[in-house]
Amino acid sequence: MICFSILHPGYAFWSASCGFLTFSISILVVAGGGAVEAALSVFLENLATTLGSREQLAIAEFAESLLIIPKVLAVNAVKDATELVAKLRAYHRKAQTEADKQHLSSMGLDLSKGAIGNNLEPGVIEPAMSKVKIIQFATEAAITILRRRLLQFSGLMA
Repeated sequence: MICFSILHPGYAFWSASCGFLTFSISILVVAGGGAVEAALSVFLENLATTLGSREQLAIAEFAESLLIIPKVLAVNAVKDATELVAKLRAYHRKAQTEADKQHLSSMGLDLSKGAIGNNLEPGVIEPAMSKVKIIQFATEAAITILRRRLLQFSGLMA
């Protein structure tokens, strides 16, 4: 990308300005550092316990798969992913179950310190619309893969 930007400075400026425009159009922001993924994972796990067996298993597995993002972030920063993700989940469980702990909902990975922190304070944020689209696309990809596998196992597809 750097070489391409040097060769085409007009494109680099256009690309940067589009990123800024996307960010400025999306007024709503969410905490980064795996905060959204951890919160959604905890929410879905709680939801799964209220459903029947097949739905419960599918939702619980999807909730578990969301934790890949904070795990990869921690591993890439050479931190203890298991410990950090467990703490992150604990913070988000408290934020969702205890009324006086809702301020913990913005907790995410602070990888410079190797700890969990409020990512809104230092400005570790992401546009909410981007996060929604990313989760939608990942969900659609997973559904497509599962449908294809189902067709393969049923013998309807070669």
